[in-house]
Amino acid sequence: MSTPKLVAACSSALLALSLLGCSGEETAADGGAAAPKWPTPYEPAPPPDTPPAYDAAAVTAALPSALAVLASIDPEHLLALYDEFAARGDGACPLPTEYPTDDGSGTTQYWSADCTTADGTRFVGGAYRTAYQGRDNGDGTFTDGFSLTPDATDASIIAADGRSLVLTGYLEVGIIRGGTTTEPYSYAYVYLDGSVVVDELTAAGDPWVSGRRKGLISLGGYADSYGTRTLDVTAGLSLGEGEFLAASTAAFSLAPGLACATEPVGGFSLRDAEGTWYDVLFDGNPPDEETPEGVCDGCGVVFAGGRELGASCPAAGAFDGLLQYEETPW
Repeated sequence: MSTPKLVAACSSALLALSLLGCSGEETAADGGAAAPKWPTPYEPAPPPDTPPAYDAAAVTAALPSALAVLASIDPEHLLALYDEFAARGDGACPLPTEYPTDDGSGTTQYWSADCTTADGTRFVGGAYRTAYQGRDNGDGTFTDGFSLTPDATDASIIAADGRSLVLTGYLEVGIIRGGTTTEPYSYAYVYLDGSVVVDELTAAGDPWVSGRRKGLISLGGYADSYGTRTLDVTAGLSLGEGEFLAASTAAFSLAPGLACATEPVGGFSLRDAEGTWYDVLFDGNPPDEETPEGVCDGCGVVFAGGRELGASCPAAGAFDGLLQYEETPW
């Protein structure tokens, strides 16, 4: 690890990665306790002279579990929930439209309404649901996938029994496949910028759909017939639980096939309940450069508020569980 380079990198990283704010509790207007306030992008970090609550070892130990939280997203479940609620339409409310995708590999279902069905389910806003198979990418690879997006800011479906779903932002999932029958490879990805939030009963404690875990996450993984597995992450996400309540990274990868196989690629940031960001930066695989001699040591550096806390040396095999997947890293 090369500390001077990382200090400079950390300064710019803090500007780019301070996507989420602190967590705490507010008092309701009637004097009672309000609901917990989850991190938001609009709240400043504490003053830089505030002593950090965690040291380099604690932050390093938290990295694998934070990544596991990100990899616990289940986009197929998000789609299934949307389909379940959309099926409450009665054909007149909303009036659905279906048309083929431009390349003919799938279909898009669309609705736009502010109406109530005969059984009392209200549809407000609109949404596009696209699914496709075998989309030709023009390079010998083909993609199966789906996407969900509201027509405007959001799409709401509220049933008479109190069940509800609110779709905001954009969800896209795909699996790109190539190679041959005997030597196939694939790259699976999920991109979520927003959330699919359902009522408490339907959510059943799942933080991904209860509104406690939202933000931006892009997760990808390469898999081939030789056993190669990788993980690529971009995120700015409220985690909603644990010692660290938010995670952020512009680019972080686990790629055992790189020149410096003992180190992750890039940086990863965690935010604690007091609002302090901890940045872990690894320099063993610099972009578009050869790894300098002595830098590939399996370690990075931990910073808090621009202050160096010490080395981050994940234990051997700390990330192995994240790479033991068949075709999708989630």
